[in-house]
Amino acid sequence: MTGQSKLFYLGKLRSLSELSYNETKHFEVNAKNAIAKSLGKRTISVIEKSK
Repeated sequence: MTGQSKLFYLGKLRSLSELSYNETKHFEVNAKNAIAKSLGKRTISVIEKSK
C-alpha cells in the first residue's frame, strides 16, 4: 500500500466511524425518546385508571 492510498483509506475509515458514531447517538436519542413516550403513556393510563 502506498502512502497516499493508506491516507485515503484512513480518511475513509475515519469518516465511516464518525458517521456510525453520529448514527448511534441519533439512534440512542430516538430510543430514549420512544421509551420516554411509552413510559409517559403508561403512567398517564395508570393515573387515569386510579382516579
